[in-house]
Amino acid sequence: MPALIFEKRNHVAYLTMNRPEVHNSLNPEMLVNLAAAWKEIEGDDAIRATIVTGAGKVAFSAGADLGKLIPLFTGARKPEDEWDNKLLADRKLGDIALLRGYDMDKPVISAVNGFCIAGGMEFIQGTDLRVAAENASFGLQEVKWAIIPAAGSLARLQRQIPYCKAMEI
Repeated sequence: MPALIFEKRNHVAYLTMNRPEVHNSLNPEMLVNLAAAWKEIEGDDAIRATIVTGAGKVAFSAGADLGKLIPLFTGARKPEDEWDNKLLADRKLGDIALLRGYDMDKPVISAVNGFCIAGGMEFIQGTDLRVAAENASFGLQEVKWAIIPAAGSLARLQRQIPYCKAMEI
């Protein structure tokens, strides 16, 4: 199964993060494919909007697959496949995947089902509209670990919601 399902129907692109067994955590394959999808969507005049969601009912995304990404980026593990090699060759792919510093000219809608935490929460901050199911919940786990969110939440969140709510999250 691919980590990302990319479909085009009726002028809309549908991106489904497809790793429900690990709460749609972002591994190298998904990051590389998300970056490629955004570039393709941007260049396709037939696509007018994008809807992104997570497979399964438990999670939109739990954020980065830290067990894969941290050892890869620190050199503690060697690249194992084409996705690892592509991500190491161009570190900006991760930023593009999470829409950090990559402005889309077409609307991007997040359809959030289940929990959306850490990098998943940062990812939706790069989208234009967020629609949440009744079972959706949001959070930035990095605060509990005393680390800085890597995809821009320090700047993005307080610009998008009231400051006091951003501090609460």
